[in-house]
Amino acid sequence: MDFKCSGGAKVVAVNDGLVISVEKDSLLGTVIEIDHGGKLVAKYCGMDAVNVSEGDYVTIGQMLGTLGTVPFEAEEESHLHFEMTLDGEYVNPLDVMGKTE
Repeated sequence: MDFKCSGGAKVVAVNDGLVISVEKDSLLGTVIEIDHGGKLVAKYCGMDAVNVSEGDYVTIGQMLGTLGTVPFEAEEESHLHFEMTLDGEYVNPLDVMGKTE
């Protein structure tokens, strides 16, 4: 799912969770992966400056960093590319946020 926002926008955690990884990906740019509990894992893609590291615990609304670009979508308007999996299966983030324990 893509959320339109301007480059440099603050990106915040959608829920409390544990930062699993912060990695650079040739297609997705810098990606922050967070385990939000209840088998719900989110990937915040296309980050620029990152304020968290692997192993950090974040709280809902905490700033993770600022938005950069997603290389494979670079021709599109600036946006956050956001992916979620529930129990290992890709899901629509709007369908699952707030529904796990």
